[in-house]
Amino acid sequence: MAGFIFKYIEKNGKKQVVFAVYNFAEFDKNELENCVKDFMSENPEINVKLKEYKRSYSDLKAGIDDPKEPIDVMLLSYPLLSAFAQNDLIQPMTEYNGIEKTKDGSSWEAFGYIRNTPPHALIFNEEFLKNTKMKLPKSENEFEAILQEFKKSGVQYPFLIDTEMTEYLSDPVWRENLKAMKGVDLLHLDHLLEKKLIGLNSETGEQNRYEAFLKKKTAAIVSTVPGIQYIENSDPSLKFKIISFFNEEDNKVNVLFYNRYAIGKNSKNPDSAFKFIEFLNNCNY
Repeated sequence: MAGFIFKYIEKNGKKQVVFAVYNFAEFDKNELENCVKDFMSENPEINVKLKEYKRSYSDLKAGIDDPKEPIDVMLLSYPLLSAFAQNDLIQPMTEYNGIEKTKDGSSWEAFGYIRNTPPHALIFNEEFLKNTKMKLPKSENEFEAILQEFKKSGVQYPFLIDTEMTEYLSDPVWRENLKAMKGVDLLHLDHLLEKKLIGLNSETGEQNRYEAFLKKKTAAIVSTVPGIQYIENSDPSLKFKIISFFNEEDNKVNVLFYNRYAIGKNSKNPDSAFKFIEFLNNCNY
């Protein structure tokens, strides 16, 4: 997974945007750089600068409260979005997403603008898939069942996630808000981790999940469009299947795959920030 922060600063007559990235594969970062260049070309009044940062509740809160350069925009997982909303660290985005804030604060969706998800997908190693004699999963329950079959067939890491996800799981603020969030499913993440159906990229010894997928250390990963292209170019003989994310009938979503953009409470340029969000939602990072 990856996160971003945008800080708008007046400089030389322009609004400067410090765009922070976290844990990106090189080809995804290249895609982002191209996206930023296109944005600046169409919006010459705004300058964008990429910057790396470590994503955590405490670090982001400090950035939002920074008296000199407060964070304007960030990409948050659902539990973090809820945590920030409940602690009044981000602004309602009703003007942009049309969702009204409720008095009891339960409509945390009012504080986020959903990130387009079509550029992201689940990909499965076709060879491992055939060995299970199962079809591609259409629900989270079927997803768990196929991970069980991957494990039985000897796949070292049935499904691979970034290490930062477990950092979130160990964050008490993240977990507490997870409990209070209606309509959110963690893909039974604790359950799957306990059964060792999910592996962490840090355990594989590989630079990123794509390299682990290429070396057949995992049967399934989440991939961006550039990631799929990277796999195809790196090993044309490696066959894989692609599916979109699950959308259960009860409208649950899992936070492994879905994120929303949010605007910091101290943002001085919310309209400019949203303009950038809209542009990013058309990029394949």
